[in-house]
Amino acid sequence: MANKWLTPKNKKLFVSIAMIIVGWYALIGNTLISLPSLPAVITKPLIFGLNLLIIAGALVLYGVFMLWTEY
Repeated sequence: MANKWLTPKNKKLFVSIAMIIVGWYALIGNTLISLPSLPAVITKPLIFGLNLLIIAGALVLYGVFMLWTEY
């Protein structure tokens, strides 16, 4: 049964869903779930009001896009 679920296409789908959740969570900035405070280095705006958390979320979502387009 595991062989039917763990095909390369399903693995790609599972990883994509997990990455989308993580990327979206990073983009919205820790507002849905109350987790411990993040260090100021991560949440302090650097350039144009963007912080490292937003940049990381955008890069994760871009990685999902590249995974599915096989760029």
